[in-house]
Amino acid sequence: MKRTFLVPDIVTAGLDTVGIRMPDHPVALALIEEFEGGIVGPSANLSGRPSPTSTSHVMDDLKGRVDIVLNAGPTEIGIESTVLDVTVDPPVILRSGGLHKESLEDIIGPVRFASEADLLKRSPGTRHRHYAPAAVVVLVEEGNVQEFMRKLQEFRQQGKAVGCIVHSHELSKVESGDFF
Repeated sequence: MKRTFLVPDIVTAGLDTVGIRMPDHPVALALIEEFEGGIVGPSANLSGRPSPTSTSHVMDDLKGRVDIVLNAGPTEIGIESTVLDVTVDPPVILRSGGLHKESLEDIIGPVRFASEADLLKRSPGTRHRHYAPAAVVVLVEEGNVQEFMRKLQEFRQQGKAVGCIVHSHELSKVESGDFF
């Protein structure tokens, strides 16, 4: 939303807008109440890194860049916040997240998704790189069980941790060792 003179430059990086989050967690709400107002804070991850879902993720990603992390348990949703730009009419979703378009429309009326590059630049996390994990991703042609098995064996022999996302009943059996 548009910032007012009450919001310092350091909060907005000198921009004329400010992002405001309203948590739906009892610990975060209690912290805000104790401070008797808002709390300024960035996301709990480095720019370009996936959003953390646990305290250990935050600690691993920020590696000593913060003095304290409040552990209120793992996140319930596990994805980024929805970012809604209310400086335009109708409001525009700059980044999809845990709050769905339909839920917003039930409260404030029509909402649209941003498609213009200039609008998308207003929000962090709107470029695909933001969601990229720090891992090598290997694609195997659909149905190529032999290649899948070869890659699994190759990486495991190299001592690498391997995770597989499969959309095939056959390949899920290979990964679990139940194929033969």
